[in-house]
Amino acid sequence: MRVKDQRPVSSPRPDWVPLGHAVRWIPYRPNYSTLFRWSTTGSKGIVLRTQRVGSRRFTTRAWVEEFLAACNEYVVPSAREADQELASEGL
Repeated sequence: MRVKDQRPVSSPRPDWVPLGHAVRWIPYRPNYSTLFRWSTTGSKGIVLRTQRVGSRRFTTRAWVEEFLAACNEYVVPSAREADQELASEGL
């Protein structure tokens, strides 16, 4: 039986970390699947920036901070504002 080589995976760039490690930078420590969802479908129309290398996703602290800041600034438009915007566009 042959044991696989278990060398630690190195990041393609020094500031990139695997998506699973970025969980530690968020105060309430969401699950890895939450970060994965943020990097694919996003939250509130905002997508976490990642770089895919092979089958792994990498991100940076700056990208996570930008994503969180953008999510915190997002304001849900009211139904009236949405109707007014559609009316102004002639829809």
